[in-house]
This record gives sequence, structure tokens and C-alpha cells, in this order.
Amino acid sequence: MQKLGIIGGIGPEATMNYYSAIIKRYQERIATDKVDGYVGAAANNLLKAGCDF
Repeated sequence: MQKLGIIGGIGPEATMNYYSAIIKRYQERIATDKVDGYVGAAANNLLKAGCDF
């Protein structure tokens, strides 16, 4: 997996819009089931690390 460094916007609202645009473009490029699998795996990793949800 490639890693991407992100520089936020001028303020919180600009940063939120920036991240939202990145997420939307990412979801357009891959199937939703892949996103669900990725999020599920990330949640399992947090659970294994001892995080409380």
C-alpha cells in the first residue's frame, strides 16, 4: 500500500473539505466491499491492541 502525506487546509473547515474530497475520490475508484473490509480489519487491529469502543 502506498502512503500519502497530507497537509491540511487553512483552518478546520478547509481541512475537513480536503479530507472529504480525498475519501470521495477513493471510494469512486474502488469497490465499497473493499472499503468495508479495510475498515473492518482496522477495527480488529484496534481491538487486538486493547482499544475500548
